Amino acid sequence: MKAHGQFHGAYQVDVIKRAPPQNTFGGRAYVVPGQGGAFPGMFAEQLTTVEAFRQRFAQADRLSRNFDLHPISFYLTRPGALPADKIHIYRNCAIYVAEVALGEYLREQGLGADCITAHSFGECAGLVLSGMVDFETMFAIVVQRNILAPPANQLGFMVAVSGSEAALAPYLAIPGVYFANRNSLKQSVLSVSAAAGEELQKRLRDQRVPHVVLQQLPQPYHSPLMQDFRRTLHERLSQMTIKVTAPSTPIFSGVLHQWITADNYQKIDFVDLVARQATEKVDFVEQLQALSEKGMNAFYEVGPGQMLETSIKAVLNHKDLVYRDSDSLLRQLLGKAKASTENHEKLANTKWFHKIKASIQAVAGYKADEIDITQSFQNDLGLDSIKKAEILFRIIDEEKLTSSTDFSIAQLNTIYQAVEYLENYTASSDPLRVTHETETNLMETFWRADPRTGHYVLDKGAESFEVLRPVMDKVQNDFFTIATTFVQETLARHRRPLLVLESADSSFDPEAFLSDIHARYSLFNAT
Repeated sequence: MKAHGQFHGAYQVDVIKRAPPQNTFGGRAYVVPGQGGAFPGMFAEQLTTVEAFRQRFAQADRLSRNFDLHPISFYLTRPGALPADKIHIYRNCAIYVAEVALGEYLREQGLGADCITAHSFGECAGLVLSGMVDFETMFAIVVQRNILAPPANQLGFMVAVSGSEAALAPYLAIPGVYFANRNSLKQSVLSVSAAAGEELQKRLRDQRVPHVVLQQLPQPYHSPLMQDFRRTLHERLSQMTIKVTAPSTPIFSGVLHQWITADNYQKIDFVDLVARQATEKVDFVEQLQALSEKGMNAFYEVGPGQMLETSIKAVLNHKDLVYRDSDSLLRQLLGKAKASTENHEKLANTKWFHKIKASIQAVAGYKADEIDITQSFQNDLGLDSIKKAEILFRIIDEEKLTSSTDFSIAQLNTIYQAVEYLENYTASSDPLRVTHETETNLMETFWRADPRTGHYVLDKGAESFEVLRPVMDKVQNDFFTIATTFVQETLARHRRPLLVLESADSSFDPEAFLSDIHARYSLFNAT
């Protein structure tokens, strides 16, 4: 085993002996992520192009009136219209609806699952996709779950940490700190009370243990800290009429740590299952191993982004593993992987294609004849979002381009899409610059992190580079040197806020901010 780069702290390797598959169900599994992957605007395009999304969000919008809520679809189309103090309700309802719609759409297109599992809150959608409970009933449960929850972070919060449960034992000895999630063999999540949070973080910093506070998760889930909430939720759900039916697709429950099938579902206390999710530890390694033992080798992530990819590939590390994220599946099914031959030929003859080829050669070292307009930056060329952004911004800077629309690096997945976008740019004598509006946006920018890896990225949704690069250029000539300090994986995978810049003061000092961030978080390069 070889390691490259700078590392801090310690790491360990766990070896697991797997039993050969028994009683196999088949080969394809749906893996449904939790609430941490949700972000405003997710699946907005599918809301207008995919009937399954239209129908489910229309149904959710009607149901939301029963709870005096705005339309749930606003989280996709008009997130700014939603009340900030209730945004967690809309976020969780929206990701629940989207995950159900996505799973149903995949099934309609002949990509159904042989079995299902889910990470944390994702089990709500997973149970619906299994056929065990209907969409409307679970929607009401999700709303109640969020309405009854304590104010955000009143009880505490969650911290993603590099290390196994055994390695983290000294920190678990702190009163108010609990082991919550085993996401992979070397990445865990702790739940911590509000009173114990400062001491835990100090010890982790002192020992140079990579960690990140998961600010998008407002409760210390999967721990005894949620016991009172579990009882309150159980009491409320016991008053509901909930019809449970035999699952048509087996589901491995992360709450019960067992399979639920048509043979045993009647033995399951459904209300207890849903309420217990608040306090039960997540053992995602166990869940993935259970699927693997049933013969699963294709894992489709039924949710936004690639939240679970690293865990799946780390735990199930074998040559036959197939992982597909929702973006690639939707592109395939909607016919967006490639444009028409006519458009390809037309754009391949533009100066922008030749500019991109030259930029790829300069940045990544490819030869001209190795680059084709149909290729994906990441899947075909192995270029992450940092490299992709560097390639495109070289052209934008050289050509002194400005755009009349929002520039989203994350949406340009193929060379064709990038060439097509550049064709629509309007030439200008002024370089791309931070306008008054984007300077305001900058103050709302998140530092985002993937808790599984400890990698960090400057990201405000899909608008990170166009907002931040010009400002960072004032601090240091090469913005990407700074960015690379904090990110190793694609921007599309990072949807968890770490720090929020709340000040709108025009005297904001990017250099001081960067120095502070680097001093406090540079250790997260180690994974």
